[in-house]
Amino acid sequence: MKKISTLITTSALLAIALPALAAGPATLGATSATPTLMQRLEKAWNKMCDNLETRIDLRITRYENNTQRHEMMHQNLRDGVKKIIDRLDAKNIDTTKLKADLQELDSKIAKFGTDYAAYIDGLKATKSFACGESEGQFVKALGDANKMLATLQQDSLDIRLYYQKTIRPDFVAIKQQLDSSNK
Repeated sequence: MKKISTLITTSALLAIALPALAAGPATLGATSATPTLMQRLEKAWNKMCDNLETRIDLRITRYENNTQRHEMMHQNLRDGVKKIIDRLDAKNIDTTKLKADLQELDSKIAKFGTDYAAYIDGLKATKSFACGESEGQFVKALGDANKMLATLQQDSLDIRLYYQKTIRPDFVAIKQQLDSSNK
């Protein structure tokens, strides 16, 4: 949760600062400024761009490193559900609803994987534009990547809620059915 709030804060700051930064250092100073002032503005501008590019590189690296963790987490979830279905099948219990739920879970996991890769590609797309010299294309690419992040977060939430609100209640219903038949 702390990572998400940090990411959202960073995204918000980027969304506020990037439109002004995208215009370039020439728009920050007056035309009658002294050469010393213009040099300082140029230096500050270059430093802001370098910091921004470093943060984007860090975000790309972090998401690429977390890819395997997400895949393992979803595979473990899928394997756990599959293991329970197999045990219930061995006891000749009807698991058609659970098998349909598992297929839906697989499709949600696949969508998450696709959107995850698209988000990383969107961040990498910002690398093709020079900060401050791309006439707003850099800001647009970063905004598109942030929209993909929102989709990615929604996909993750969909998987979690699908398990909690659909699969788990189906397990509980089968368990109650077994308990009532054993009495």
